[in-house]
Amino acid sequence: MSLLCAHHAAKLAWLLLEVRDCWYDLHRVLEPGTTPKEPGPRTRRTKSDSPPAPANLDALSLRDHRSNSLGTWPSVPAVVASWLLLVADELPIKSQLPSSVPAQMDLLRKQLDWIGRQDWVDDFWREMTELHKALKAALHDHEYVRMAGGCYLPDDAGARCGGALIRRNGDTSVKCSRCSNTWAKPYELARLAVALEMPEA
Repeated sequence: MSLLCAHHAAKLAWLLLEVRDCWYDLHRVLEPGTTPKEPGPRTRRTKSDSPPAPANLDALSLRDHRSNSLGTWPSVPAVVASWLLLVADELPIKSQLPSSVPAQMDLLRKQLDWIGRQDWVDDFWREMTELHKALKAALHDHEYVRMAGGCYLPDDAGARCGGALIRRNGDTSVKCSRCSNTWAKPYELARLAVALEMPEA
């Protein structure tokens, strides 16, 4: 029996998909000049006698296969591979395991029903959440928030739309990336919140 309700199981599936998609985008911020400057007390910019690093160290740390090799940032390949090895050992999975992070994440997503029944699922959730936050920070992706769950409205064929629900930071309205429907008024947002809490039919 799963230790997760349907709503939290869907959130965990979304979280793994987000980690995989952020990993794909991480190459965009490897070049110099993509790391945001930290505000200083007077100039609002940090000054240093040393030239800036010739790369985004946050992104490099996240991509490094050695665990915690560059400080406090987690190693995405190391964390994902360790969880996949645990799942493969306990199930067990006899076939050869994939070596790329996206393929490993896809395999973990395929085993989410089983993962949800393990007593360590809360540790798995916590580490995936930490990876997601670190990746988002390295990507400087703070303008938009992609909400857990998909659009519940019917599409032209009468099927569930399922498009990503996007909210701009600082704004309360939510928009579907596929059908462009928008929830802006308080009663619309309340209806959306109720719909997202409902388990899939």
